[in-house]
Amino acid sequence: MTAKLALLQENAAVGHYGDGGLYSFTLDLHPVPNHDAKVDEKDVPHTFVTPTGWKWVKYADTYYYDPVKQETHEGGRINDLKISADGKTLTFSREVHINSNTTDHGYLCYNLAIAPDEDADAGVKEDGTASVGPKDGSLAKPIHVYGIIDK
Repeated sequence: MTAKLALLQENAAVGHYGDGGLYSFTLDLHPVPNHDAKVDEKDVPHTFVTPTGWKWVKYADTYYYDPVKQETHEGGRINDLKISADGKTLTFSREVHINSNTTDHGYLCYNLAIAPDEDADAGVKEDGTASVGPKDGSLAKPIHVYGIIDK
């Protein structure tokens, strides 16, 4: 059995409705309670749902952050992602490995891009979700994802 993982949102996407801009935010995975635990899982399902007023942009990549050395290491672009017809759900399957080699220590970070809908209402929206692993949450417990829309 692999280590349990904690999933958290590091920052909010902050956009202006109708401006056509792309905004990124970061989600991090790390082992808990032992931050040094090795994780090496193949074909892990990832499902991300945008908060109200946002849609996915077809771009996502990963990097690793080592908090001890305060270093980042490229993880790579995610090319097999799928976006639902309404633009609200992003899915892909990917290997998840942390603390398994010399460059993947600490946190696996997902850099995701979204854009505000043309008719989005201003405010903080906290009804998005992020899930990494099986639906039963046996790898990482799902979390809420938020974004802020200014007018």
